Amino acid sequence: MPNALAFLAILVWPVICLAAFARFKPTIAVLIAFMGSMLFLPEKTELVVPFQPLGKQEVAAIGALLGVLLVGAARRKLIAAKPLRGAELWILVMMVGAFGTSMVNKEPLNHGVAFLPPLSTWEAVSVGVGDVYTYLIPFVLGRALFTTREDAKTLLKAIQLGAIVYVPFIFIEILLSPQMHNWVYGFAQHDFIQTVRDGGYRPMVFMNHGLGLTLFLAAAVLAGLVLTLAKTPTVFRLRGRHVAVALLIVLLACKSVGAAIFAFLFGGVLHFFAPKWQLRVLMAFSLLVFLYPVSRATEVFPHKELIKVFKDTFGTERAASMEYRFTNEAKLSEHASKKVLYGWGRFRRNMLFASWSENPTSVGDGYWINVYGIRGAVGFVTFFALLLTPIFALRKRLKFLASAQDRSLLVGSACILMMFTVDLLPNGLFTNFSIFFAGALMGLVRGMSDGSDVPPPGVPTQVPPQPWMSPHQPRG
Repeated sequence: MPNALAFLAILVWPVICLAAFARFKPTIAVLIAFMGSMLFLPEKTELVVPFQPLGKQEVAAIGALLGVLLVGAARRKLIAAKPLRGAELWILVMMVGAFGTSMVNKEPLNHGVAFLPPLSTWEAVSVGVGDVYTYLIPFVLGRALFTTREDAKTLLKAIQLGAIVYVPFIFIEILLSPQMHNWVYGFAQHDFIQTVRDGGYRPMVFMNHGLGLTLFLAAAVLAGLVLTLAKTPTVFRLRGRHVAVALLIVLLACKSVGAAIFAFLFGGVLHFFAPKWQLRVLMAFSLLVFLYPVSRATEVFPHKELIKVFKDTFGTERAASMEYRFTNEAKLSEHASKKVLYGWGRFRRNMLFASWSENPTSVGDGYWINVYGIRGAVGFVTFFALLLTPIFALRKRLKFLASAQDRSLLVGSACILMMFTVDLLPNGLFTNFSIFFAGALMGLVRGMSDGSDVPPPGVPTQVPPQPWMSPHQPRG
């Protein structure tokens, strides 16, 4: 049960966001709104309001939007971005699809002990309101506010800074077990058994799950590599690659195999390939994501071989966990195919039940199978198209970028976005920060490739340093 501090934190966060917009540049303020919420607000704590309860993601979106609307410079950038006329059109299609989901699920489901209610039109409205908080506001604000080379650097430096700030809390939980959320907000946000790993602990701090925390650490590692390739220093007068190596050590200490594999995989892509080839690799990953449901349904995806590799490399326990995910994925995919276009809707209608139990017999770990089961093919295609559109746009506009530094910044950021996207195949969407990051990359691709990032004659290219950034430019 959340304590009073948990509800107070949710309640005052929009005010903190407004204070950030009053004190900092809009790009830094919006990062405080979304990253600060992700890193420090309580999980599973909601203010009950009509249609959609307000949790940490929702109040971050509200606070950021209010800040943008009230600050003149940010408001002008939002208007100039022409909201609802960019890649966020995918979200509008997704929201329309929610009404299709309600229309084809008017019947109740009786699984014996478990009785699942039919869906009404108001359910579609509720889903749409949730989409505004989770997808629309983060994506649009990211696309509107991040448009220049300096904005790209700010985004990557902020990710590294957030990870650095989290390191002391991470080590406390590695040593003492994940207790920070319980100590501060009065309850544990997830099952303790899932934090135990190889005789130690996988930290969560204030995030929903340890997998979300380690994925953020992997993003910070990649951010350091991107800043190094772009010959740009990171925070506190440090070089990006040095911070990246330190954070990689922290990531390995968290005992999360998946995030560590992603860090090495996409780190290798950044290190060994030129930007053009990096984009070709990302195109291949994009194809994998879109074809993954088909490859699972047709048994083309080599899941048995992958399980064997995991067993030989990481041991029986990790291989058994992967096999369990694949088994449930196949069962849920078969169930979803019965309403392939719009899905089964929420309230566990996408799950499988035994006649003697109120609880599902299936588990949906990957976000893709949950989106597919709940919202059908329409939801799956529109959601992943939203995440991958910035990468396709970058491939088309790469030749228009002004410098090698710009290419390194944008293609490197695309690698981070692809890591967020591929992670949604085995794992859930633990935060809407990846949606915000996709919107920011979309804005950067458009802004940095159309010539608007080039200052007029006589205007210095060096922006004034921010209080939390190093004013120095060390070599390398």
